[in-house]
Amino acid sequence: MKFLMAGLVALMIGSAAQAQTPPSPGAQGSAGPRFAGEIAAFAQQDAANPPPKCAMLFVGSSSIRRWNSLQADMRPLTVINRGFGGAQIPHVNGYFDQTVGRYQPKAIVFYAGDNDLNAGRAPAQVLADFEQFLALKTARLGKVTRVEWINPHAWVHVAAVGANGTTTAWMVEGGTPNTLLRSGIDRNSLKPGTEIIVRGYQSKDKLCRPACKANGRDVTFPDGKKLFMGSSGTGAPTDGSDPTDKK
Repeated sequence: MKFLMAGLVALMIGSAAQAQTPPSPGAQGSAGPRFAGEIAAFAQQDAANPPPKCAMLFVGSSSIRRWNSLQADMRPLTVINRGFGGAQIPHVNGYFDQTVGRYQPKAIVFYAGDNDLNAGRAPAQVLADFEQFLALKTARLGKVTRVEWINPHAWVHVAAVGANGTTTAWMVEGGTPNTLLRSGIDRNSLKPGTEIIVRGYQSKDKLCRPACKANGRDVTFPDGKKLFMGSSGTGAPTDGSDPTDKK
Protein backbone atom coordinates (compact mmCIF):
# COMPACT_ATOMS: atom_id res chain seq x y z
CA MET A 1 0.00 0.00 0.00
CA LYS A 2 1.23 3.49 -0.79
CA PHE A 3 0.23 6.48 1.30
CA LEU A 4 -0.57 9.52 -0.82
CA MET A 5 -1.65 12.32 1.47
CA ALA A 6 -2.71 13.07 5.00
CA GLY A 7 -5.44 15.44 5.95
CA LEU A 8 -5.41 17.62 9.02
CA VAL A 9 -3.57 15.68 11.71
CA ALA A 10 -1.60 18.01 13.92
CA LEU A 11 -1.06 21.40 12.42
CA MET A 12 -1.92 23.41 15.52
CA ILE A 13 1.01 24.04 17.83
CA GLY A 14 1.88 26.45 20.57
CA SER A 15 -0.48 26.96 23.49
CA ALA A 16 -2.81 24.21 22.30
CA ALA A 17 -0.01 21.70 22.78
CA GLN A 18 -0.22 22.35 26.49
CA ALA A 19 -3.87 21.30 26.68
CA GLN A 20 -4.72 18.21 28.63
CA THR A 21 -5.51 15.28 26.34
CA PRO A 22 -8.84 13.56 27.10
CA PRO A 23 -9.07 9.77 27.04
CA SER A 24 -8.77 8.12 23.65
CA PRO A 25 -12.17 7.82 21.96
CA GLY A 26 -11.48 4.29 20.84
CA ALA A 27 -8.45 2.10 20.47
CA GLN A 28 -7.93 -1.13 18.60
CA GLY A 29 -11.21 -3.02 18.43
CA SER A 30 -12.90 -0.72 20.96
CA ALA A 31 -14.17 2.09 18.74
CA GLY A 32 -17.59 1.69 20.33
CA PRO A 33 -21.09 1.05 18.99
CA ARG A 34 -21.51 4.50 17.46
CA PHE A 35 -20.08 3.43 14.11
CA ALA A 36 -21.16 -0.24 14.17
CA GLY A 37 -23.98 0.38 11.70
CA GLU A 38 -21.75 2.10 9.15
CA ILE A 39 -19.05 -0.56 9.45
CA ALA A 40 -21.67 -3.31 9.03
CA ALA A 41 -22.99 -1.49 5.96
CA PHE A 42 -19.51 -1.57 4.41
CA ALA A 43 -19.41 -5.34 4.88
CA GLN A 44 -22.86 -5.69 3.28
CA GLN A 45 -21.78 -3.57 0.30
CA ASP A 46 -18.67 -5.70 -0.14
CA ALA A 47 -20.74 -8.91 -0.04
CA ALA A 48 -23.17 -7.60 -2.65
CA ASN A 49 -20.51 -6.00 -4.88
CA PRO A 50 -16.99 -7.29 -4.15
CA PRO A 51 -14.64 -4.30 -4.39
CA PRO A 52 -11.72 -4.38 -6.81
CA LYS A 53 -8.16 -4.92 -5.66
CA CYS A 54 -5.51 -2.25 -6.00
CA ALA A 55 -8.01 0.59 -5.95
CA MET A 56 -7.40 4.03 -4.46
CA LEU A 57 -8.92 3.99 -0.98
CA PHE A 58 -10.36 7.12 0.65
CA VAL A 59 -10.75 6.77 4.42
CA GLY A 60 -11.42 9.07 7.34
CA SER A 61 -14.20 11.21 8.73
CA SER A 62 -17.30 12.89 7.28
CA SER A 63 -15.25 14.95 4.82
CA ILE A 64 -14.62 11.65 3.05
CA ARG A 65 -18.03 10.09 3.73
CA ARG A 66 -19.93 13.09 2.31
CA TRP A 67 -17.84 13.22 -0.86
CA ASN A 68 -20.79 12.03 -2.93
CA SER A 69 -19.15 12.86 -6.27
CA LEU A 70 -15.96 10.97 -5.47
CA GLN A 71 -16.36 8.37 -8.23
CA ALA A 72 -16.99 11.03 -10.88
CA ASP A 73 -14.33 13.39 -9.58
CA MET A 74 -11.63 10.71 -9.62
CA ARG A 75 -12.59 9.06 -12.93
CA PRO A 76 -10.90 7.15 -14.57
CA LEU A 77 -9.27 6.01 -11.31
CA THR A 78 -10.93 3.19 -9.42
CA VAL A 79 -11.79 4.39 -5.91
CA ILE A 80 -13.37 3.08 -2.72
CA ASN A 81 -14.97 5.40 -0.14
CA ARG A 82 -14.73 4.20 3.44
CA GLY A 83 -15.22 7.40 5.38
CA PHE A 84 -17.55 7.35 8.39
CA GLY A 85 -19.02 10.50 9.89
CA GLY A 86 -17.61 11.97 13.07
CA ALA A 87 -14.65 9.60 13.15
CA GLN A 88 -11.48 10.50 14.99
CA ILE A 89 -8.16 8.92 14.11
CA PRO A 90 -8.35 6.25 16.88
CA HIS A 91 -11.72 5.20 15.42
CA VAL A 92 -10.10 4.71 12.02
CA ASN A 93 -7.32 2.74 13.70
CA GLY A 94 -9.83 0.64 15.63
CA TYR A 95 -11.62 -0.31 12.42
CA PHE A 96 -8.46 -0.53 10.31
CA ASP A 97 -9.03 -4.11 9.17
CA GLN A 98 -12.63 -3.40 8.14
CA THR A 99 -11.99 -0.08 6.38
CA VAL A 100 -8.44 -0.37 5.02
CA GLY A 101 -6.67 -3.70 5.40
CA ARG A 102 -9.21 -5.90 3.67
CA TYR A 103 -9.06 -3.89 0.44
CA GLN A 104 -5.33 -4.10 -0.25
CA PRO A 105 -5.36 -0.65 -1.88
CA LYS A 106 -2.58 0.62 -4.11
CA ALA A 107 -2.92 4.08 -2.56
CA ILE A 108 -4.63 5.66 0.44
CA VAL A 109 -6.09 9.15 0.76
CA PHE A 110 -6.57 9.86 4.47
CA TYR A 111 -8.48 12.74 6.07
CA ALA A 112 -9.11 12.89 9.81
CA GLY A 113 -7.90 14.87 12.79
CA ASP A 114 -10.13 17.93 12.94
CA ASN A 115 -12.74 16.09 15.02
CA ASP A 116 -9.94 15.06 17.37
CA LEU A 117 -8.77 18.63 17.88
CA ASN A 118 -12.34 19.89 18.29
CA ALA A 119 -12.82 17.27 21.00
CA GLY A 120 -9.87 18.71 22.92
CA ARG A 121 -7.16 16.21 22.07
CA ALA A 122 -3.66 17.67 22.11
CA PRO A 123 -1.91 18.03 18.72
CA ALA A 124 0.91 15.79 19.89
CA GLN A 125 -1.56 13.00 20.67
CA VAL A 126 -3.32 13.46 17.34
CA LEU A 127 0.03 13.08 15.61
CA ALA A 128 0.79 9.96 17.66
CA ASP A 129 -2.59 8.48 16.65
CA PHE A 130 -1.81 9.17 13.00
CA GLU A 131 1.60 7.54 13.37
CA GLN A 132 -0.21 4.48 14.70
CA PHE A 133 -2.27 4.45 11.50
CA LEU A 134 0.95 4.48 9.49
CA ALA A 135 2.28 1.60 11.59
CA LEU A 136 -0.89 -0.38 10.91
CA LYS A 137 -0.53 0.36 7.22
CA THR A 138 3.03 -0.90 7.03
CA ALA A 139 2.60 -3.99 9.22
CA ARG A 140 2.21 -7.21 7.26
CA LEU A 141 1.19 -10.53 8.74
CA GLY A 142 2.39 -13.73 7.13
CA LYS A 143 4.28 -16.99 7.43
CA VAL A 144 7.97 -17.40 6.79
CA THR A 145 8.64 -19.52 3.70
CA ARG A 146 12.44 -19.27 3.69
CA VAL A 147 15.31 -17.04 4.76
CA GLU A 148 18.40 -16.13 2.75
CA TRP A 149 21.22 -15.65 5.24
CA ILE A 150 23.47 -13.77 2.84
CA ASN A 151 25.59 -10.62 2.85
CA PRO A 152 25.25 -7.70 2.59
CA HIS A 153 21.57 -8.09 3.60
CA ALA A 154 19.52 -11.09 4.61
CA TRP A 155 16.16 -11.67 2.93
CA VAL A 156 13.11 -13.03 4.73
CA HIS A 157 10.51 -14.52 2.38
CA VAL A 158 6.97 -14.25 3.71
CA ALA A 159 3.61 -15.49 2.41
CA ALA A 160 1.21 -12.74 3.47
CA VAL A 161 -2.47 -13.65 3.56
CA GLY A 162 -4.91 -10.86 2.72
CA ALA A 163 -8.36 -10.33 4.20
CA ASN A 164 -9.93 -12.04 1.16
CA GLY A 165 -7.79 -15.14 1.63
CA THR A 166 -5.36 -14.50 -1.21
CA THR A 167 -1.65 -14.99 -0.58
CA THR A 168 1.02 -12.53 -1.70
CA ALA A 169 4.73 -13.33 -1.70
CA TRP A 170 6.97 -10.73 -0.04
CA MET A 171 10.75 -10.47 0.12
CA VAL A 172 11.72 -8.43 3.17
CA GLU A 173 15.25 -7.04 3.25
CA GLY A 174 16.92 -7.01 6.63
CA GLY A 175 20.35 -6.27 8.00
CA THR A 176 23.38 -8.49 7.64
CA PRO A 177 23.17 -11.98 9.16
CA ASN A 178 25.40 -10.74 12.01
CA THR A 179 23.07 -7.79 12.60
CA LEU A 180 20.10 -10.13 12.90
CA LEU A 181 22.00 -12.42 15.25
CA ARG A 182 22.92 -9.48 17.49
CA SER A 183 19.25 -8.50 17.58
CA GLY A 184 18.31 -12.01 18.71
CA ILE A 185 17.05 -13.31 15.35
CA ASP A 186 18.50 -16.62 14.23
CA ARG A 187 17.69 -19.68 12.13
CA ASN A 188 15.66 -21.19 14.96
CA SER A 189 13.42 -18.16 15.42
CA LEU A 190 12.79 -17.70 11.68
CA LYS A 191 11.99 -21.26 10.70
CA PRO A 192 9.68 -21.80 7.70
CA GLY A 193 6.08 -21.79 8.87
CA THR A 194 6.66 -19.27 11.67
CA GLU A 195 3.89 -16.65 11.69
CA ILE A 196 5.29 -13.15 12.04
CA ILE A 197 4.28 -9.53 11.67
CA VAL A 198 6.78 -7.46 9.71
CA ARG A 199 6.80 -3.69 9.84
CA GLY A 200 8.64 -2.03 7.03
CA TYR A 201 8.56 0.13 3.92
CA GLN A 202 7.72 -1.09 0.45
CA SER A 203 10.54 -0.66 -2.05
CA LYS A 204 10.39 2.41 -4.25
CA ASP A 205 10.00 0.50 -7.51
CA LYS A 206 6.70 -1.03 -6.29
CA LEU A 207 7.32 -4.04 -8.53
CA CYS A 208 5.96 -7.36 -7.29
CA ARG A 209 7.87 -9.65 -9.63
CA PRO A 210 8.75 -12.31 -8.64
CA ALA A 211 7.63 -11.02 -5.23
CA CYS A 212 6.80 -7.71 -3.59
CA LYS A 213 9.84 -6.22 -1.86
CA ALA A 214 10.17 -4.21 1.33
CA ASN A 215 12.81 -2.85 3.67
CA GLY A 216 12.15 -4.46 7.04
CA ARG A 217 12.35 -2.48 10.26
CA ASP A 218 11.13 -4.86 12.96
CA VAL A 219 9.53 -8.26 13.26
CA THR A 220 7.02 -9.44 15.89
CA PHE A 221 6.88 -13.13 16.81
CA PRO A 222 3.89 -15.20 18.02
CA ASP A 223 4.92 -14.69 21.67
CA GLY A 224 4.73 -10.91 21.23
CA LYS A 225 8.48 -10.37 21.15
CA LYS A 226 9.45 -7.54 18.77
CA LEU A 227 13.01 -7.36 17.44
CA PHE A 228 14.76 -4.92 15.13
CA MET A 229 15.63 -6.58 11.81
CA GLY A 230 16.96 -3.71 9.68
CA SER A 231 20.18 -1.77 9.58
CA SER A 232 21.48 1.51 8.26
CA GLY A 233 21.77 1.27 4.52
CA THR A 234 18.51 -0.58 3.83
CA GLY A 235 16.96 2.60 2.47
CA ALA A 236 14.40 2.92 5.25
CA PRO A 237 14.07 6.27 7.00
CA THR A 238 15.24 6.92 10.53
CA ASP A 239 12.14 6.12 12.60
CA GLY A 240 13.45 5.18 16.03
CA SER A 241 13.36 1.43 15.41
CA ASP A 242 17.14 1.05 15.17
CA PRO A 243 18.68 1.27 18.63
CA THR A 244 21.94 2.40 17.02
CA ASP A 245 20.38 5.41 15.28
CA LYS A 246 21.77 8.72 16.44
CA LYS A 247 19.19 10.68 18.42
